Amino acid sequence: MSIERIDSDGPYSRENCKWGSRIEQARNRRFLGGRAGRLISACGKSMTIADWHEESGIDEDTIRWRLKVGWDPEAAVTLPPFSHRQNRRVIEMDGVSRSIYEWADHPGVTASAGTIAQRYFERRWAARDAVM
Repeated sequence: MSIERIDSDGPYSRENCKWGSRIEQARNRRFLGGRAGRLISACGKSMTIADWHEESGIDEDTIRWRLKVGWDPEAAVTLPPFSHRQNRRVIEMDGVSRSIYEWADHPGVTASAGTIAQRYFERRWAARDAVM
């Protein structure tokens, strides 16, 4: 362990320093300000995706994908893989609102819930195109 700054742009002061491991210090570098060093705020904490992975056990790629397709940050870092959180993701079409699972089970729809979610939430397809 050694002393590291909490805010790498801030001063070396008592309020801005803590004891940190090599891994923690590597994650706090300025040049990681992109994807790897991005802070995700949830559950009253702000941590990197790697830190959330260590705390929750959820794969980093899963967290990244969830955030990319519009999941709430708290759900993205806390809900276990394959949870039915996606049931709450609703698509409205022709005045009818259904979860992606309900659309996938609807007669005449051949797309899976995952495909519908990807088309609608990630690729931003129109509702009818995403579902049908």
